[in-house]
Amino acid sequence: MRQSINLAAVSDAHLPKYLDLFKSAVSAFDFSDVDLLILAGDMVFKGKIEEYGEVLSIIKSQYNGPIYAVFGNEEYQELEEEIRRKYPEILWLNDSYEQIEVKGARIGLVGSRGVLDKPTSWQAKHIPNITAVYAERLIRIRELLIKAKRENNYVILITHYAVICDTLKGEKPQIWRYLGSARLKTIIKKIRPTLVIHGHAHNSSVFSTRIESTYVYNVALPATKRVTRIEVKKIDLSLFF
Repeated sequence: MRQSINLAAVSDAHLPKYLDLFKSAVSAFDFSDVDLLILAGDMVFKGKIEEYGEVLSIIKSQYNGPIYAVFGNEEYQELEEEIRRKYPEILWLNDSYEQIEVKGARIGLVGSRGVLDKPTSWQAKHIPNITAVYAERLIRIRELLIKAKRENNYVILITHYAVICDTLKGEKPQIWRYLGSARLKTIIKKIRPTLVIHGHAHNSSVFSTRIESTYVYNVALPATKRVTRIEVKKIDLSLFF
């Protein structure tokens, strides 16, 4: 017997910039059977963290279940602790891993802001040792995925920055390395999490693809114009015992 674990995911609402689009996307989405909502970063615009109040108000008008999130590049690193303190109803993943149980299945959630293969010029100028930061983060993500894969029935990797694959089509190929990481794709191919959710690619024209057996979703609101629905087909594990 199979049943679905139902996810909703969105990123890059950049409130107040895309406020009307976010409102319409949430109101149009059927949350009635959603088990988990994932916010993949940049839900507010350039450090305007007070806008998370509006983000949550819009979401809670339709959905009252658990919310997991990662930080994007516009939830600035120096604001992370303040965001956590002000909005504890959001369960934040920051180069970290959480195990949850949904419909009797163990799901490992690995979350991170993510990695760029080439730091932007702004990052190179303003963030000390950013190349080393990304290299260390890549190692950390790999370690967390290995642990999650060992301990769970399903593993979901959530990053703000993209994985360099077909979900970047629509963006100029020459800037892909400033939007995501091919090195992360190599790790995904080896460890094979169940699925990957990312944002950041506003101009993408391909919203889902596969890296071998792993499904990958770009959930950036400016690209998709909607909240993305993702179904994880749940296997009845009792059949194997």
